[in-house]
Parts: sequence; C-alpha cells; structure tokens
Amino acid sequence: MRKLCIVLTDPLKICYEKGEIKERYYNPCNYFDEVHVISFCENDIDEDRVRLIVGGAFLKIYPIGKLTFFSLLLIRRKLLRLVEYIRPDIIRAYDPSLRGALAVYIAKKLGLPAVISLHYHPSDQRKFDSRIIIRLRIILEHYVLKNASKIICVTNYVKTYAQKYGAKDAVVVYNRVNTEQFRPTKNVLRDEKLILSIGRFDRQKYQECLIRAIKALDVKLILIGHGKTYPYLKKLCYKLKIEDKVIFVERVTNSVIQEYYWKCGIFALATHYEGFCIPILEAMASGVPVVASDIPPIREISQGAAKLVPNDPAAFRAAFLEIMADKNKKKEMVYNGLELIKNKFDYYNLENAEKKIYESLIL
Repeated sequence: MRKLCIVLTDPLKICYEKGEIKERYYNPCNYFDEVHVISFCENDIDEDRVRLIVGGAFLKIYPIGKLTFFSLLLIRRKLLRLVEYIRPDIIRAYDPSLRGALAVYIAKKLGLPAVISLHYHPSDQRKFDSRIIIRLRIILEHYVLKNASKIICVTNYVKTYAQKYGAKDAVVVYNRVNTEQFRPTKNVLRDEKLILSIGRFDRQKYQECLIRAIKALDVKLILIGHGKTYPYLKKLCYKLKIEDKVIFVERVTNSVIQEYYWKCGIFALATHYEGFCIPILEAMASGVPVVASDIPPIREISQGAAKLVPNDPAAFRAAFLEIMADKNKKKEMVYNGLELIKNKFDYYNLENAEKKIYESLIL
C-alpha cells in the first residue's frame, strides 16, 4: 500500500475553477494506492469532483486552515500531527517557498523523503517583482533546495538555479502535454488571421506587446486569461482603437482548451520570464506555428521549432507577417513542432519518468 502526501500550493478548488484538473497529475502511472492532499484553506472542494487528478487511487483532502505569518506555528503543529496520522511513503510539494519549506521540515522530522518541484527561475521573478515577500523567499528557497531529497526541475535552465543553491539531487522532468487531446481532427477549420495567446494577465506575461504588434495588421487576437493587468489591457485596446480586433476570454477549462488552438493560425507568447511554458507545447501538438519571446527556457523547450523574437511589438509583427505570407515556412514550422512533441515530450514517457523518481525513493 503506497501512500503519497501532497502539500498544496493553492487549494484544489482554485485549480478546479481554472479548469486545470488533469488526469493522474498527482499520481503518475497510478503508482500510489492512496493520495492524501493537505490544503491551506478552511474548506476545499469535494473529492469526487477532482478524483481524476489521482487516477485510480483513493483521494482524501484535508483543509487545515489558512496559512499566514500569524498562523504558521499552529499550522506547523497541525501539519506534523496530520502527516504522522497519514504515514505516507513520500511528501511532495510544488513550490520551494513557505509550503515547500513546511513539507521539507515535516519530512526531515519524520524521516521521510521529500520531493519538491521547481517550476521557475526565482532570480528571474525577482527582477520583475520587487515585493518584499518575493525577495524574502530566497531564504526559504535555499533551505528547501539544500534539504529536499529530490528537486524536480521543469527545464535545465531551472536546474542551474537549484544546483547553484545547494540542491543535492536535482533532475529535469519536462511538464507533460496530452498529445492525444491536442491532435487536430481532420475537420478542423482554421482562421489563418486569428492569433491566440494564453496566460494570466500580469506584468510577466506582457500581453501589451501583442496588442501593440497587431495594431496595423489585418488580424484578430484572442487573449485567454485573467489577472490584475486586465483593466489596463482593455483600456489600451480602446486607446489604440483596436477593441474590435482583440477578444478577451477569461477562462477556458483544460478539457476544451484544444478547440481554441485548432481555430487559430498562429500562437503567440510575449513573456519576460518563464520556467517552462506548457501553452507553447500545446500549440505545437495542435499543429499551430508558434511565435514567442527569445528567452532561455523557451529556447530549450522549442529546440528550433518556434520562431523566437525579442520582446518588442515590431519583432512580433514582422514574425506574424512572415508566417502569414509564406505557406511553406508555416508548413515547416507545423511539421517541426509536431515532430518535437512526438520525440521529446511524449506524455507517457514523461509520466513514467516521474514515477521512477518515486520508485527510487521508496525502494
């Protein structure tokens, strides 16, 4: 009877509302018989609504209260007692800050292995987010990286950060994309003048670049996401007098997101920093050419199959025009993207790689 205990970053109800519940995400290859999820909120979602996320395993969610600076000591004691009760084989967390530090602390206290995910390069984040809380995270990050049994990094670029700050066992496992879900059907009707971008609306994602890029083009832009920069982006469209060319979609569930990729002629992503970038791979798996920011993690995962440009509206505009004008170039990009997904990002190979990490820590 193998048991996994997960210390959540966000309550599962938030993931459910965003449409981000993915099959076996917390239980690769159905390796675990039981998955126990610890959620820092007063009430989380009913297990039956998110059971898909653990595959065939038993799922139990434990809301243990909101985690704040003032509740930290109480939450720590409650968490310790709960993990002692669950008696898992492994503790897993998905961020290297406070929740990850709690997971590592409890694991060390109980003599259990702790697996932590590192999804981004924290130094990049600190360049664009000057909040004190972000800068103080570095203390927790270093504690987690030095003391976790295994750090799973989403790219080699992220792995360099983990190793720099003391990770004793850092490995790269790319994020998974369900290629079967995104493979386009034969009756797909694409709008070659429709550009799609997916990502939360904040300073990092820089949707402003794409809005300015299409100002003088005969195209439409769909922006899927939500966040604090939405009012600014909306006003920018009116200021540029292109409100009829930019379509905002707040939320699309993961189960139907592929339909948006199938409709568009180009996928675009202007971003200041990333750790990985699942939408780029989803676009490639959907047979869509990709134009994206020329930054290290995107260079790593796209491996020449995408058109990478500086974070500048003129550069994105030129790339859009080139792809729309050259059908052979577009076909080549689509072919290279599909081959990359097939050879490097096979869902089941990556799922099995994560399962093997768990096996190595239990056996």
